[in-house]
Amino acid sequence: MIEFNLKGMDDLTLALKGVPKKISKEVASDSMTIAVRPLVMAIASYAPVDSGDLKRSIGWVIRQYKTGVTLAVIGPVRGKGTFRTKKGNLNEPANYAHLVEFGHNTPRSTKGRKNTIGPLAVPAHPFMRPAWEATKEQVLNTFNDTFGTRIEAAVKSRKAAR
Repeated sequence: MIEFNLKGMDDLTLALKGVPKKISKEVASDSMTIAVRPLVMAIASYAPVDSGDLKRSIGWVIRQYKTGVTLAVIGPVRGKGTFRTKKGNLNEPANYAHLVEFGHNTPRSTKGRKNTIGPLAVPAHPFMRPAWEATKEQVLNTFNDTFGTRIEAAVKSRKAAR
């Protein structure tokens, strides 16, 4: 899991005390959606292309919890890029993305051979981690700027309404 801390959390906490939870949650969700777009595009561009299903499945979901935490879950989305194989099996990129990212020991086809190929029969092709490393500054700065600007606007409009 990737975690980060925002600079100025004390100032942010004070500013948010004057903002209704509904507005702060809405601003956090909107800001997160804007901020993660470059990361999602980078992940899709870094994804290895065999059939293209993994690349097509990349997306995100914004989750909000009662504790006030807003979270972006980014990666292969179930149902996106999914298709049926000739045998009728469902090919779901979300089920094998971790095997692509980290590699695995099982060869693609075990038919007629023993699993003695080596430590990683299928090598890792990282696409999520390099995408995060390439875009994290942009994502964090965009979130900070967008969230700060929108919260300031919400505080000003709330004060003007009084």
